[in-house]
Amino acid sequence: MSVDEFKKKHLRNWIQKKTTWNHNTQRNVIASVKAAFNFCCKFDDLEANPVAGYEKPTATPRIVAFTPEEEKRLYEGANEAFGQFIKACILTGARPYSELAKITADHVVETPQGMYYLLKARSADGKSGHKTGKKTGKDRRIMLCEEMELMTRKLMLTAPRGSGIPLFRSTHAKQWKRCNCVQHFCVLRKKIGLAKEKSLYAARHTFAKRTLSGYYTGKPVSIEVLAGLMGNTPSVAWRHYAQWADEYNSPLWEALGKKPLKRKVG
Repeated sequence: MSVDEFKKKHLRNWIQKKTTWNHNTQRNVIASVKAAFNFCCKFDDLEANPVAGYEKPTATPRIVAFTPEEEKRLYEGANEAFGQFIKACILTGARPYSELAKITADHVVETPQGMYYLLKARSADGKSGHKTGKKTGKDRRIMLCEEMELMTRKLMLTAPRGSGIPLFRSTHAKQWKRCNCVQHFCVLRKKIGLAKEKSLYAARHTFAKRTLSGYYTGKPVSIEVLAGLMGNTPSVAWRHYAQWADEYNSPLWEALGKKPLKRKVG
């Protein structure tokens, strides 16, 4: 079929035949097809994108978290380097690939109150310093608990300031990338019998769930505080994690004369 013959209905019919694709996969495929035609419009002789304006289905976020038992099995099944990276993801709530994997000793900031990782909105060469840096223009501060501070100081002994060496490295002493992380996690997930919907990104959701419930400190936090810790806007945090925020849900039940159930943390 030539490009002149290609219509939106052809894309729709093709997608409808892929019965195993969920909404997220459909969104990614549609975006890829549209991007390919846009590239041709920009650099080749194609005058118009034949699928411009084709609507993508609404994304369905997979908000799942690890249980303490699953977390224990992950550490037992992973090698030391990958297990350490998983633990850091859970303890910080950082985005695994676009944030935590990039951290070097030069990103570490120590204050009288504690330690945090600082990712600038823009790097020295003008490029985006972290995932939301280009959009928000704000620096990203990843606050560290005491366990993470101890881990960081230990890692800085092998990757000191000025070396440019990532703190969290693979078994080959290289920076963790999305491709090798996904490969490692898929192998690990199969090894320990973890559900397929659980990915490494579930570590970030685990941080959110535990922080909201007061898992570590015994003091639940608000959605607004969680948003600050995770580098999200309150609206994004509310949309994804309100299901775990008893501070907001309990008054709703009480308004109907019902006593809310106590949620088991973790």
